[in-house]
Amino acid sequence: MTKRRQFLSGPEEEELSLLGGRIRMARIRRSLTQAEIAERTGFSRSTVVDLESGKPGVSIGAMVSVLAALGLQGKLAEALRKDELGEELEMSAQKRAGGARNVADF
Repeated sequence: MTKRRQFLSGPEEEELSLLGGRIRMARIRRSLTQAEIAERTGFSRSTVVDLESGKPGVSIGAMVSVLAALGLQGKLAEALRKDELGEELEMSAQKRAGGARNVADF
């Protein structure tokens, strides 16, 4: 079975690189090595390296596990909590439908 190649736009690559760099900085500030994070999460050191490098193939599960090992659990969800565009689109759709549908608050 061949792996599908993942293509990202320039801004998406920059976002992943920025995110990986911030995760790396959080690890360094805690005086932890990549090997220690790998041991704490059960993922390989190469997965931690890939995450910190902003490689797109790292699973979201690995990212969440690394964030938890750094004491940053919940931060990813918190970053998405305020979704102004999504809320605006939801309200617009409700107005068009003429109903008062509510999306559950996560």
